[in-house]
Amino acid sequence: MADDKSRYVASYGLAPHFIKQLADSVRENDYVLLFSEALNKKAQQKQLDIHMHFWQGTEVATHYYTSILMGHASAADLIRHIDTAVVKLSKNRIVQIGMYGQT
Repeated sequence: MADDKSRYVASYGLAPHFIKQLADSVRENDYVLLFSEALNKKAQQKQLDIHMHFWQGTEVATHYYTSILMGHASAADLIRHIDTAVVKLSKNRIVQIGMYGQT
């Protein structure tokens, strides 16, 4: 399979399935929403990555949820992008929002 076709299959074929599966896993459970900002060197834009922690059986699972290219972003823009990204999730189940990788 060529690079473009592989990327298309992963982005539009597989990704929606796994995003729905992850959203279904946290629909009935409390979870922690984590975000991280970094410069995407290829796109030369600020990239917002969203992850989540939640109980899966007897262990805490950490899963990547999505990435958003934002360009220059203020705190208000950051909140708006996070709010838009979690539309498919149960917002009332969020226990905490924090920065990913911060100690």
